[in-house]
Amino acid sequence: MTGSICIVGHLMLPLLTGGDAPVVGGAEVQLLHLAEELHRRGWRTSFLVCALEAGTPPVVATALGPATVLYQRRLPKTIAMQVHEKRATWNAVRGLTTDIVFQRAVWDADLIGLGARSRRIPYVYSIASDRDVVATPRWSRRRAVLRHADVVVAQSATQRAWVTRSTGRDAVTIPSGFPLPAWDPAAPRDDVLWVGTLRALKRPEAFLNLAAAFPAQRFVLCGGPGEDPTLANQIASRAASLPNVRFEGFVPYPQMAARFARARVLVNTSTYEGFPNTFVLAWLHGAVVLSMGVDPDGALSRHGLGIAAADESGLHAALGALLANEAGMRERAARARRHAEATHDIRRVTDAYEARLAPLLPQR
Repeated sequence: MTGSICIVGHLMLPLLTGGDAPVVGGAEVQLLHLAEELHRRGWRTSFLVCALEAGTPPVVATALGPATVLYQRRLPKTIAMQVHEKRATWNAVRGLTTDIVFQRAVWDADLIGLGARSRRIPYVYSIASDRDVVATPRWSRRRAVLRHADVVVAQSATQRAWVTRSTGRDAVTIPSGFPLPAWDPAAPRDDVLWVGTLRALKRPEAFLNLAAAFPAQRFVLCGGPGEDPTLANQIASRAASLPNVRFEGFVPYPQMAARFARARVLVNTSTYEGFPNTFVLAWLHGAVVLSMGVDPDGALSRHGLGIAAADESGLHAALGALLANEAGMRERAARARRHAEATHDIRRVTDAYEARLAPLLPQR
């Protein structure tokens, strides 16, 4: 049984139109793949998005359905801009005629959920980051979203437990999903890869410290600037000073598959994430995941799908051990690929979503 679903993805427009604006994150990528698979199955998909440049029409036609523009994104924002954005969002949600509203990420989610409820449209909220659920203050907007959504979807058992702890309700755990790429276990791999927006919480400087410690190994850093241009400039400058580092800046998502296919190791240095898309993409393309600080549900340390390091010293030691054992690295990568095929295939993931969405559809 299919119906209509409006997907709220403020920064999705470049993915829907093939643009290359450097704002796309993991939440938007997940929404894209889910929308593609739902659309393929006969769902009528539409979108609420932000414009990223002046002159964007109020409704943008895309291959997956119409994308209604809420407002043009501007940074920094005045109070008047914030009021305008919230009013525009409220009015847009109140004008929807869809069967279901679906959102991933906490951006004005309480307002969107309330607007959907006021129109008696079921609202599904999918958690994008641990930050949006772990230790949420009692009267916070984030907790209000968890409390009032018709369905809450978690990425991990850890997130699901926090939903129960903070709201007394249950969430369903559904993994992130991707189309399965081709994989050649014997293909040559040369790079140690880092992917992410250049933000302090992602600690890209730790990756550059790692590169400096292994001058004979090639490192590739793919990351567009975040909200702190000073940090982005500092990372770019230091990367340029290291002869074994190639700094590529922001790379549009469709071009990232080639980077993962050339990677021996993916390094994550974030202080927190949700369930990183980069982990799954590394597994699917045959790279080993090495993480300092993020290990959702013990995927790396307990289930052998990579290596978790506690600090920079551990990160350096783990990379040295991996590079010294090519056969072990390939065996670990093959095990992770098998796991990703079984767990993160977008077709299986969409089956799980449809099982939760179908009961919300109106009886016809």
